[in-house]
Amino acid sequence: MKNKKGFTLLETIIVMAMISLVVAVIIMAFIISLRLFSEELSTADLKYEAGTAMERMIKELRGAKEIVSAEAALVSFWWKDLNENLSREADETVAFSWDGTPGNPLFRSIGTDSVKINNHVHYLLFSYVIPSDIEIINISLTVLEGQNIYTSESSVKLRNL
Repeated sequence: MKNKKGFTLLETIIVMAMISLVVAVIIMAFIISLRLFSEELSTADLKYEAGTAMERMIKELRGAKEIVSAEAALVSFWWKDLNENLSREADETVAFSWDGTPGNPLFRSIGTDSVKINNHVHYLLFSYVIPSDIEIINISLTVLEGQNIYTSESSVKLRNL
């Protein structure tokens, strides 16, 4: 009997097929994990943006000196007496507003200057426990981007009224 060294063509093809299958499984697992990571990152960004907007509204509403306008998607208030003259000026009035169209931004306005504080608002509601004597404001904010949705709700007790 001869002592053969080496592999037959069939053995080589079988090994190559098995290695290709293992590599394909590894690549698919990698692609799926990247997709999941990307989705989680997008969700985390959405939650962060919503949380930042909510925290800003809560902080500023707590310090309100006077409510100027109170509607379902808009609240306007005298925030700080910058020149200490005990009267409300245009540049001391802050408003948080949304136009009611899902996907449109939430704005923070001081006087005539407006800044977007969230770009993906799906729903915003300011509700007032006692509308005639506003001391507590409930805020519900829902943001939506792609398939990701996040809702944040809070109540604010106004301290300076």
